[in-house]
Amino acid sequence: MPALGFVRSVRTERGEGGVVQPGLELAGRYRLDELLGRGGMGEVWRGLDLALDRPVAVKVLLRDRHDEPEAARAMARFRREGRAAARLSHPAIAAVHDVGEDDGRPFLVLELLDGRNLREVLSRHPGGLPVERVADYGAQTAAGLAAAHAAGVVHRDIKPANLILLPDGRVKICDFGIARLEGATAGLSVTGARMGTVAYMPPEQAEGKPLDGRADLYALGCTLFHMLTGRYVFTGDGLGSVVAQHLARPAPSPRELRPDIPAELDELVRSLLAKDPGDRPSDAAAVARVLERVGRPSAWPGLSLLSPGGPARPRTEANDAVVRLLTGLLGRLAIDARVTGFTRGPTVSRYEIEVGDEVGDAETAAFTEHVERTIAGARILRGGPAMRVEIPNDDRETVALGAVLRHPVAAQQRHPLVFGLGKDVTGAAIAVNAAKLPHLLVAGDEADTSASLNGMITSILLRAEPDRVRMLLADARPRDLTRYDGVPHLLRPVITDAREAVEALAWVLAEMDRRYDHLAASGHRHIDDLNRAIGAGEEASPGRGDTPYPYVLAVVRELAGPMAAAPRDAEDAIVRITRLARAAGIHLVLATRRPSAGVVTEPIKANVPSRLAFTLPSAADSRAVLERPGAERLLGNGDALFLPMGTDVPIRVQHAHVSADEIAAVVAHRKT
Repeated sequence: MPALGFVRSVRTERGEGGVVQPGLELAGRYRLDELLGRGGMGEVWRGLDLALDRPVAVKVLLRDRHDEPEAARAMARFRREGRAAARLSHPAIAAVHDVGEDDGRPFLVLELLDGRNLREVLSRHPGGLPVERVADYGAQTAAGLAAAHAAGVVHRDIKPANLILLPDGRVKICDFGIARLEGATAGLSVTGARMGTVAYMPPEQAEGKPLDGRADLYALGCTLFHMLTGRYVFTGDGLGSVVAQHLARPAPSPRELRPDIPAELDELVRSLLAKDPGDRPSDAAAVARVLERVGRPSAWPGLSLLSPGGPARPRTEANDAVVRLLTGLLGRLAIDARVTGFTRGPTVSRYEIEVGDEVGDAETAAFTEHVERTIAGARILRGGPAMRVEIPNDDRETVALGAVLRHPVAAQQRHPLVFGLGKDVTGAAIAVNAAKLPHLLVAGDEADTSASLNGMITSILLRAEPDRVRMLLADARPRDLTRYDGVPHLLRPVITDAREAVEALAWVLAEMDRRYDHLAASGHRHIDDLNRAIGAGEEASPGRGDTPYPYVLAVVRELAGPMAAAPRDAEDAIVRITRLARAAGIHLVLATRRPSAGVVTEPIKANVPSRLAFTLPSAADSRAVLERPGAERLLGNGDALFLPMGTDVPIRVQHAHVSADEIAAVVAHRKT
């Protein structure tokens, strides 16, 4: 069942008694289809954004008619803090699309997520979840909270029911609907009940004291305890009894209830559950790092050959200097706006600016023009009540491939074709499954393109055994791919002749046809299904017996070589492979320095759905790769735009770096 993230401004007709009715169109744009839930704070509906034809969740705040003064204060607070929640942007936070009101009642329009909340997941695991999964889910949650706290927003209701697990293993924090600005008191809901959930409520929130991000860390500690043990931290005969224990009783050790919990994780949970906020960890980012370390798998011993890199820095003096610069500029231009926070990535930081209601387009345009003219590489994004300004960091950070592969986003994925890509502008790690691309075009700066292929190949060499993945590498301009000669994953030595590369593509076609013949004869539609049947003894592979088919990854280092040597044969082979080979477990990566029309032809572009662009010479070159400009403005040294299949907007990424010494160590490890 889809879960709610966050929802937009609404105008609605109401039935008898003021109840929202199914089928109503709100603001001429949102249709309410199904009531998902109702509580003290309001109602949540599954809806449809009629303009964009996308599902959304719509949250309507209930109003207490018995206490109009308190209701008015609560409504004003909800509007202000809803706008703050709408500014948040992080992979682990469900998006708030907009904030508005109808007849004095605030609404949120939220992302609708296709997943299950962790309360439902826990109901199937009464003894608790596996430690690795708890560490993974907790690390993702802590990273999202770090982004919220950097923007000055406290969630105030972290609990399993507000954490949505998506099918791909990602976790999203939902329901910032009672979020508060940092330093605000805990407050009451409109109905007079203390906001939050008692089982996960920090002592300072229960007492109505001012809150900061450490309140969310206490609730996260309660959530981790529940996920590890299947139990609440405190139970009692009534709510008062539970609150009293949160206030005065020391929290139990989860390890006493479950001995297989690592000591480091037990210590972290108990520190999060400290009564005094000053005794808890300093920030959510530090908690995320501990959970990532605890959740690292030992399945790939070669991972120790890669440096874990240094810790990410959520804030530096360079960021503070930019905040001062933007604040001064807003003042000089007499614009009613203020910098409310920022999210630091390895290459670019995103600064959030809250704009006053009276600020017009002319003032915004003047600010945008001034920033883009005076700050190299700056980009302005406007949406809803805020502006987002992306500005390159003067103190850029290198993203280590070892750090990405150790992160739960990669470590918890067991598919052999997963590789570490890098980190986005929020600092979130990105790992990609090549089988889902299913084919990739890489273009741009030669050094960056080469580095991207090395990162992909090194990741797969570390994570996959040769019986699971075989590779075909072609480099018509012999450079660094020949360093992989001799590893058992290669189908043949690295190809350095352009005509031989075309012949290798013909071999890939023949292998694809052989696999399709077996699929047709067995009645299976995908190589994964056929391999499962082979493993179960239900099928035999011609010439292979009971050995399943490996995935095949074919990498062409410089596409210009084969396209110059035999353009028609090369293009025909590439087009046929990219159209048909996915179901056969065969995937193609094409790289080129310059995506000219004679190299990246229209038929090739039409059939390679995923793109990775580094710095390109012109907007025309960027359009040839991404169907839009942008790559010509990248900063180099691994700054990239990633457009995977099925997405409309490229993701800005700092590509992961792997050194020559690390590659040599991995190759030697695989040759032994």
